[in-house]
Amino acid sequence: MRVISAIKNLVVPKGRQPRRILTGAFSDLTMSLDLATQTQLYAGTFEREVQGWLRRFSTGADTAIDVGMAEGEYGLFFLRKTGVRRVLGFEPLDACRAALENNLQLNGLAGDARLRLSPALVGERPAPGMETLDMLLLEVGRTTVVKVDVDGAEMEVLRGAAELIARPAVRWIIETHTPDLERACVAHLEAAGYAVRIVPNAWWRIILPEMRGAAHRPEKHNRWLVAARPGDLAL
Repeated sequence: MRVISAIKNLVVPKGRQPRRILTGAFSDLTMSLDLATQTQLYAGTFEREVQGWLRRFSTGADTAIDVGMAEGEYGLFFLRKTGVRRVLGFEPLDACRAALENNLQLNGLAGDARLRLSPALVGERPAPGMETLDMLLLEVGRTTVVKVDVDGAEMEVLRGAAELIARPAVRWIIETHTPDLERACVAHLEAAGYAVRIVPNAWWRIILPEMRGAAHRPEKHNRWLVAARPGDLAL
Protein backbone atom coordinates (compact mmCIF):
# COMPACT_ATOMS: atom_id res chain seq x y z
CA MET A 1 0.00 0.00 0.00
CA ARG A 2 2.85 2.41 0.73
CA VAL A 3 4.22 1.80 -2.77
CA ILE A 4 0.85 2.62 -4.35
CA SER A 5 0.53 5.74 -2.20
CA ALA A 6 4.04 6.84 -3.11
CA ILE A 7 3.35 6.42 -6.83
CA LYS A 8 0.08 8.31 -6.50
CA ASN A 9 1.78 11.17 -4.68
CA LEU A 10 4.30 11.44 -7.51
CA VAL A 11 1.78 11.59 -10.36
CA VAL A 12 -1.33 13.36 -9.08
CA PRO A 13 -1.46 17.15 -8.89
CA LYS A 14 -1.62 18.61 -5.39
CA GLY A 15 -3.91 21.32 -4.10
CA ARG A 16 -7.62 21.91 -4.25
CA GLN A 17 -9.39 22.82 -7.44
CA PRO A 18 -12.86 22.23 -8.88
CA ARG A 19 -13.12 18.75 -10.40
CA ARG A 20 -16.05 16.90 -11.93
CA ILE A 21 -16.50 13.46 -10.35
CA LEU A 22 -15.97 10.78 -12.98
CA THR A 23 -18.15 7.78 -12.10
CA GLY A 24 -20.68 6.40 -9.66
CA ALA A 25 -23.66 7.97 -7.94
CA PHE A 26 -21.83 11.29 -7.54
CA SER A 27 -20.70 11.46 -11.19
CA ASP A 28 -20.96 14.85 -12.88
CA LEU A 29 -21.10 16.67 -9.56
CA THR A 30 -18.37 19.28 -9.25
CA MET A 31 -16.44 19.53 -6.00
CA SER A 32 -13.31 21.31 -4.88
CA LEU A 33 -10.98 18.34 -4.37
CA ASP A 34 -7.36 17.76 -3.46
CA LEU A 35 -6.28 14.61 -5.26
CA ALA A 36 -3.56 14.00 -2.68
CA THR A 37 -6.30 12.85 -0.28
CA GLN A 38 -9.54 12.71 -2.33
CA THR A 39 -8.63 10.63 -5.36
CA GLN A 40 -11.29 8.03 -4.59
CA LEU A 41 -14.03 10.64 -4.43
CA TYR A 42 -12.87 12.07 -7.76
CA ALA A 43 -12.72 8.63 -9.39
CA GLY A 44 -16.06 7.52 -7.95
CA THR A 45 -14.78 4.68 -5.77
CA PHE A 46 -15.33 6.50 -2.46
CA GLU A 47 -18.01 4.59 -0.49
CA ARG A 48 -18.92 2.87 -3.75
CA GLU A 49 -20.43 -0.11 -1.93
CA VAL A 50 -23.37 1.93 -0.64
CA GLN A 51 -24.05 3.98 -3.77
CA GLY A 52 -26.57 1.54 -5.25
CA TRP A 53 -28.51 1.64 -2.01
CA LEU A 54 -28.34 5.42 -2.03
CA ARG A 55 -29.97 5.51 -5.47
CA ARG A 56 -32.59 2.94 -4.49
CA PHE A 57 -33.52 4.52 -1.16
CA SER A 58 -33.77 7.97 -2.75
CA THR A 59 -36.27 6.78 -5.36
CA GLY A 60 -39.69 8.13 -4.42
CA ALA A 61 -38.40 9.94 -1.33
CA ASP A 62 -39.67 13.43 -0.69
CA THR A 63 -37.26 14.29 2.15
CA ALA A 64 -33.57 13.57 2.74
CA ILE A 65 -31.78 13.98 6.06
CA ASP A 66 -27.97 14.07 5.92
CA VAL A 67 -26.37 13.78 9.36
CA GLY A 68 -22.68 14.51 8.95
CA MET A 69 -22.65 16.27 5.57
CA ALA A 70 -18.86 16.78 5.55
CA GLU A 71 -18.05 18.49 2.23
CA GLY A 72 -21.43 17.65 0.78
CA GLU A 73 -21.31 14.87 -1.80
CA TYR A 74 -24.47 13.22 -0.45
CA GLY A 75 -26.29 16.53 -0.12
CA LEU A 76 -25.34 17.45 -3.68
CA PHE A 77 -26.62 14.06 -4.83
CA PHE A 78 -29.96 14.61 -3.11
CA LEU A 79 -30.35 18.11 -4.55
CA ARG A 80 -29.17 17.39 -8.09
CA LYS A 81 -30.05 13.77 -8.77
CA THR A 82 -33.27 13.01 -6.89
CA GLY A 83 -36.79 14.35 -6.65
CA VAL A 84 -36.65 15.21 -2.94
CA ARG A 85 -38.35 18.46 -2.02
CA ARG A 86 -36.46 18.99 1.23
CA VAL A 87 -32.90 18.30 2.38
CA LEU A 88 -32.15 18.70 6.09
CA GLY A 89 -28.40 18.70 6.62
CA PHE A 90 -26.16 18.77 9.69
CA GLU A 91 -22.45 19.59 9.74
CA PRO A 92 -20.90 20.96 12.94
CA LEU A 93 -17.33 21.48 11.67
CA ASP A 94 -16.69 25.00 10.39
CA ALA A 95 -14.08 23.90 7.81
CA CYS A 96 -16.37 21.22 6.36
CA ARG A 97 -19.31 23.62 6.28
CA ALA A 98 -17.24 26.22 4.40
CA ALA A 99 -16.17 23.56 1.87
CA LEU A 100 -19.79 22.45 1.54
CA GLU A 101 -20.96 25.99 0.84
CA ASN A 102 -18.28 26.30 -1.85
CA ASN A 103 -19.35 23.01 -3.42
CA LEU A 104 -22.98 24.12 -3.45
CA GLN A 105 -21.90 27.22 -5.33
CA LEU A 106 -19.89 25.17 -7.84
CA ASN A 107 -23.05 23.23 -8.67
CA GLY A 108 -25.38 26.22 -8.92
CA LEU A 109 -27.09 25.30 -5.65
CA ALA A 110 -26.04 28.18 -3.38
CA GLY A 111 -29.11 29.48 -1.59
CA ASP A 112 -31.28 26.58 -2.77
CA ALA A 113 -34.52 26.87 -0.82
CA ARG A 114 -34.80 23.08 -0.51
CA LEU A 115 -31.76 22.88 1.78
CA ARG A 116 -31.69 23.70 5.47
CA LEU A 117 -28.13 23.40 6.77
CA SER A 118 -27.55 23.32 10.53
CA PRO A 119 -24.23 23.53 12.43
CA ALA A 120 -25.75 21.56 15.32
CA LEU A 121 -24.68 18.14 16.47
CA VAL A 122 -27.35 15.45 16.32
CA GLY A 123 -27.84 13.37 19.44
CA GLU A 124 -30.13 11.73 21.94
CA ARG A 125 -31.76 14.79 23.49
CA PRO A 126 -32.01 18.53 22.76
CA ALA A 127 -29.31 20.75 24.28
CA PRO A 128 -27.45 23.93 23.35
CA GLY A 129 -25.79 23.18 20.02
CA MET A 130 -27.54 19.80 19.86
CA GLU A 131 -30.66 18.72 17.97
CA THR A 132 -32.46 15.40 17.69
CA LEU A 133 -33.96 13.93 14.56
CA ASP A 134 -37.35 13.88 16.27
CA MET A 135 -37.20 17.69 16.27
CA LEU A 136 -37.58 17.52 12.47
CA LEU A 137 -40.91 15.70 12.36
CA LEU A 138 -42.84 18.73 11.11
CA GLU A 139 -40.35 19.21 8.25
CA VAL A 140 -40.21 15.70 6.83
CA GLY A 141 -42.55 14.17 4.31
CA ARG A 142 -44.03 10.72 4.19
CA THR A 143 -41.03 8.98 2.58
CA THR A 144 -37.66 9.95 4.03
CA VAL A 145 -34.12 8.76 3.42
CA VAL A 146 -31.67 9.32 6.28
CA LYS A 147 -27.90 9.08 5.84
CA VAL A 148 -25.85 9.03 9.05
CA ASP A 149 -22.06 9.34 9.24
CA VAL A 150 -21.11 10.62 12.68
CA ASP A 151 -17.89 8.80 13.59
CA GLY A 152 -19.08 6.96 16.69
CA ALA A 153 -22.30 8.68 17.76
CA GLU A 154 -24.58 6.41 15.73
CA MET A 155 -26.61 5.15 18.70
CA GLU A 156 -27.09 8.64 20.12
CA VAL A 157 -28.60 9.68 16.77
CA LEU A 158 -30.95 6.68 16.74
CA ARG A 159 -32.02 7.12 20.34
CA GLY A 160 -32.99 10.70 19.53
CA ALA A 161 -35.14 9.52 16.61
CA ALA A 162 -37.73 7.29 18.29
CA GLU A 163 -40.73 8.98 16.64
CA LEU A 164 -39.04 9.21 13.25
CA ILE A 165 -38.08 5.53 13.42
CA ALA A 166 -41.71 4.66 14.14
CA ARG A 167 -42.88 6.14 10.83
CA PRO A 168 -43.74 3.68 8.04
CA ALA A 169 -41.53 4.91 5.21
CA VAL A 170 -38.14 5.96 6.62
CA ARG A 171 -35.05 4.45 5.01
CA TRP A 172 -31.72 4.44 6.82
CA ILE A 173 -28.16 4.43 5.48
CA ILE A 174 -25.75 4.37 8.42
CA GLU A 175 -21.98 4.07 8.55
CA THR A 176 -20.78 2.31 11.69
CA HIS A 177 -17.29 2.64 13.08
CA THR A 178 -16.90 -0.29 15.46
CA PRO A 179 -18.30 -3.85 15.45
CA ASP A 180 -20.11 -3.15 18.74
CA LEU A 181 -21.80 -0.07 17.27
CA GLU A 182 -22.81 -2.04 14.20
CA ARG A 183 -24.45 -4.72 16.35
CA ALA A 184 -26.18 -2.12 18.52
CA CYS A 185 -27.60 -0.26 15.51
CA VAL A 186 -28.85 -3.48 13.93
CA ALA A 187 -30.53 -4.59 17.17
CA HIS A 188 -32.14 -1.17 17.70
CA LEU A 189 -33.62 -1.00 14.20
CA GLU A 190 -34.71 -4.63 14.11
CA ALA A 191 -36.51 -4.15 17.44
CA ALA A 192 -38.43 -1.31 15.77
CA GLY A 193 -39.56 -3.59 12.95
CA TYR A 194 -36.99 -2.78 10.28
CA ALA A 195 -35.27 -5.19 7.95
CA VAL A 196 -31.52 -4.51 8.14
CA ARG A 197 -28.72 -5.50 5.82
CA ILE A 198 -24.98 -5.07 6.33
CA VAL A 199 -23.25 -3.73 3.23
CA PRO A 200 -19.97 -5.67 2.97
CA ASN A 201 -16.83 -3.88 1.93
CA ALA A 202 -15.74 -4.67 -1.63
CA TRP A 203 -12.96 -7.19 -2.11
CA TRP A 204 -10.83 -4.52 -3.74
CA ARG A 205 -10.71 -2.57 -0.45
CA ILE A 206 -7.65 -4.73 0.23
CA ILE A 207 -5.94 -2.60 -2.42
CA LEU A 208 -7.92 0.65 -2.04
CA PRO A 209 -9.06 0.94 1.59
CA GLU A 210 -11.28 3.79 2.67
CA MET A 211 -9.07 6.40 4.31
CA ARG A 212 -10.12 8.48 7.28
CA GLY A 213 -8.78 10.98 9.76
CA ALA A 214 -6.01 13.51 9.93
CA ALA A 215 -3.38 10.78 9.75
CA HIS A 216 -5.01 9.46 6.56
CA ARG A 217 -4.94 5.82 7.67
CA PRO A 218 -7.37 3.01 6.87
CA GLU A 219 -10.16 2.57 9.41
CA LYS A 220 -10.07 -0.74 11.28
CA HIS A 221 -13.85 -0.92 10.93
CA ASN A 222 -16.01 1.27 8.79
CA ARG A 223 -18.84 -0.15 6.78
CA TRP A 224 -22.45 0.62 6.10
CA LEU A 225 -25.79 -0.84 7.02
CA VAL A 226 -29.12 -0.12 5.36
CA ALA A 227 -32.58 -0.48 6.88
CA ALA A 228 -36.15 -0.12 5.69
CA ARG A 229 -39.63 -1.25 6.62
CA PRO A 230 -40.55 -4.53 4.90
CA GLY A 231 -43.77 -2.89 3.68
CA ASP A 232 -41.81 -0.01 2.17
CA LEU A 233 -38.85 -1.71 0.47
CA ALA A 234 -37.73 -5.31 0.31
CA LEU A 235 -34.07 -5.66 1.25
